[in-house]
Amino acid sequence: MSKILIIEDDYDLAFILRKGFQSEGFEAITAYDGVQGTQMAHAQKPDLIMLDLGLPAGGGINTLKNLKLSTNTNFIPVIVLSGTDNQALIQEARDNGIKDFVQKPYEPKDLVELVKKVLKSE
Repeated sequence: MSKILIIEDDYDLAFILRKGFQSEGFEAITAYDGVQGTQMAHAQKPDLIMLDLGLPAGGGINTLKNLKLSTNTNFIPVIVLSGTDNQALIQEARDNGIKDFVQKPYEPKDLVELVKKVLKSE
């Protein structure tokens, strides 16, 4: 069973994502800010990270950079799930090694298919 770490500061959305992934057979865990997410990534060693860019305690881009700089987490694929339409921010995330960017709102079925595709390619 693949483990997904969801780093999302919106508690309701994090809950919906966690339950949705669990219903698809994934183990899903949540963190609600950048610092907690980075700590959980190191401790839990997830197979994939879903990352929001608008996070407290470090922000999404800094969290992504920290994850990619660490040899303990730099191999974990990251999908950004964000409401931003700031193209410079999205490009910065791409430049820092994300596997894909998903704009909120999203289609749950499409998100699950993307996660399966990314996990299969790793």
